[in-house]
Amino acid sequence: MLLLYIFFMGSFNYVLSQSEIIENEWQLKKLIYNGIEYTIPEDEEINSILLNIIEDPETDNIYHFTTSGVCGSGVGGMMSYITDESFSFFDIAGNFPSNCENSENQNFADMYLAFYVLNFEDDFPYFITENDDGSKTLVVYNVENNQAVYSNLQMSVQDNDNLKLNFYPNPVKDKLTIENTGLKITSVTVKDVSGKIVAKQVISAKQAEVDFSHLPKGIYFVSFEQNSKILQTEKVVKR
Repeated sequence: MLLLYIFFMGSFNYVLSQSEIIENEWQLKKLIYNGIEYTIPEDEEINSILLNIIEDPETDNIYHFTTSGVCGSGVGGMMSYITDESFSFFDIAGNFPSNCENSENQNFADMYLAFYVLNFEDDFPYFITENDDGSKTLVVYNVENNQAVYSNLQMSVQDNDNLKLNFYPNPVKDKLTIENTGLKITSVTVKDVSGKIVAKQVISAKQAEVDFSHLPKGIYFVSFEQNSKILQTEKVVKR
């Protein structure tokens, strides 16, 4: 099955290593359920559905999984191991079910959350490939052989060179200072490991502070945005 899928996707060049799943932020492109392809509905109720997998800063071989969902939902979990072929949860939680006004969005939200939540005790085989344009594709399978297909978020070389972004301290206790000398960042969004937004702040100066003092200790994802477009996402540890 895996070899046939790689052969069919002719733009892929080669299968990449385990580290690629951790080093990239992934954006959901489509779901494949029972052989039927479902693309993400496009309207104001749907935002980018992002997936992150990161290593625990204090424990070897433990990983944090978080994915945003649809209509404010999200899923987060703890992985006991991760290999070049599969990952598995030993704990999972989240902000669900979704509460969409549009029925099409609700159906897609239910499918996406069920993909992980209903099968979290089983292994999730995956593979990552690199495309001709330099982007990467992540395909995750569940035990029912359904698929979630992601693409890594890329920032152009010009955007990366001009971002001139610095933030500290990390780990943070009270205030996270953001140096926005290139004035590219217009807002930041902070999410917990379940994908829930816990802070959002407009950035209009060359230096700003984001308050972490009210947040519990743990791992957070800070997205640096320009006019609602995510330019960069970083992991921040709250002590």
